[in-house]
Amino acid sequence: MVVTHQTPVETPCIGICRLDAAQSLCVGCGRTLGEIGNWLAFEPQERRRVVALLPERLASLAVERGQA
Repeated sequence: MVVTHQTPVETPCIGICRLDAAQSLCVGCGRTLGEIGNWLAFEPQERRRVVALLPERLASLAVERGQA
């Protein structure tokens, strides 16, 4: 059996928990409700996949809100 030790991936939550209705994304962290709800169940590689998507999502939210 091969055991790998992966660095834990912390939650990207910054405590600004509001859903953008148009994009269905949290305006604080950029995750979907499904990603937020399943975060603790996600394996590290799935968390990394989600985290990699967040900068583009947050930029899109900023443009939508006129903050970019």
